[in-house]
Amino acid sequence: MKRDGFFWLLILVAALYRFWLWDNFAGWEESDYGNIAMVRGVWESGFRNYDMNHMPGYYGVSALFLFLYSDAVWASKLTATLSGLVSLIVIASLMYRYVGRVPALFLILVLLIQPEFSLYASSALREPLYAAFIAGMLLFVLKEYWFWAGIFAAAAFLVRFEFPLVLFPLGIFIVRQHSWKAAYKIAIVLGVAILLWGVYCMQVHGTFQFWSHATETNIESGSGAEAASSVAWIIRGGKVSSLLLFTVLSSRVGWFIWLGWLLSPFMIRPGQKAYVIMLLSFSLVGIWLAIAFFAQHDVNHNLYWKWMYPLVPFVSFCGVFVLWRISRDWVWRAKASFWVVILFGTMVPQYQESHRQRERAERLYSPQINLATFIEEQAPKDRLLLVDNIPERWINRKPNSFRIISWHDVPVASSNPMQFARWIQENDVWCVLWFKEEWTQAPKIAPFLAEGTQWKQGEVVLTPHSKEEDYGWIFYLRER
Repeated sequence: MKRDGFFWLLILVAALYRFWLWDNFAGWEESDYGNIAMVRGVWESGFRNYDMNHMPGYYGVSALFLFLYSDAVWASKLTATLSGLVSLIVIASLMYRYVGRVPALFLILVLLIQPEFSLYASSALREPLYAAFIAGMLLFVLKEYWFWAGIFAAAAFLVRFEFPLVLFPLGIFIVRQHSWKAAYKIAIVLGVAILLWGVYCMQVHGTFQFWSHATETNIESGSGAEAASSVAWIIRGGKVSSLLLFTVLSSRVGWFIWLGWLLSPFMIRPGQKAYVIMLLSFSLVGIWLAIAFFAQHDVNHNLYWKWMYPLVPFVSFCGVFVLWRISRDWVWRAKASFWVVILFGTMVPQYQESHRQRERAERLYSPQINLATFIEEQAPKDRLLLVDNIPERWINRKPNSFRIISWHDVPVASSNPMQFARWIQENDVWCVLWFKEEWTQAPKIAPFLAEGTQWKQGEVVLTPHSKEEDYGWIFYLRER
């Protein structure tokens, strides 16, 4: 593998594609840009302050890159891209070592433009780092280096707190196939990480239950609370999980790969190295479906796309493994035709879905980046900017001298136009970015700006400069 030029050529193509996406994919959602702000916050706090709901791993690692260059967008994306490439290299290398060169190349191809695995490795999301740490743990489990497996398990936990649940089935397997001592080494290192994070949360956030708020938020924001009875709740959760398994996962990794993965328990024996990867893939999928069962968001909710990222490489490994075993003894023409059909039937839908997600991001988020660029070029440094959400986080990606305030910090009573105008005048506000979504506080404080027409109150005149209907924002400039 070290001297296999074609193997590394495909890895290089995957890397170039992901770096190309930096400027051609505007992000999964607002939280990409929220992550940028949190990375900057970790850096400015001297690596002392971390958000409890999002865990410290991704933000701490990303902030390390700010030692090299002070742009938090660059640091955040670089962490995701390098992490995504690490997990790709590890899983493809395992295929190369345990199965062969050709199936390893096929695995790289089916992961090359897989929507979530490529797009989200080019955005400021923590899931690529999570997958990389899981891949690292897997590598050391297969080599039976239990302490190092524990180190990477702890690192995965510090990125996403549900990882101990993912590890549980694998822990049982390690006990049965190896020894209690091997499992203990992993459990002790992981347990220390959990304890230390719990102590930090108790001291900084006042609770040891670091999982509580994020879990409650996901359940409350889903549709499960609408169920009239426990039976209806169970049926609804089962329906969401089933649709994710049989429609979303199958279509995103490819129907052929998905079918191969489903067959893997019948074709991979416990004595094979691939059995550990298969067990891990089903554990990751199980936790993904369990989260969906309890949260019960709509099956098309993009949260599921992000949460699906870590399981994609391991499911794809099992799918390619099984399909290769099925076709292993065929004559070369039949085998070649079989794999052409598989690759075509996998990569064409993947390209279509990637294109759809890129267009969605271009429609929803690129206009706000363009607006942020306009503000950076035009706004005077000595006047206050009422700018929030994506533009505010983009402007603050690196040190600057702009004076920016969020709607959450505007000291004005709800729906009081006279008080709002007085505040604008007293603080010499240059622009106002209004959002229709309630959580931004803009509709609560200034509902009178929702019409998108020129607004006058006393000497204050706000004139709409630009707006975007799908996302729901209006950008006003103040006339003087």
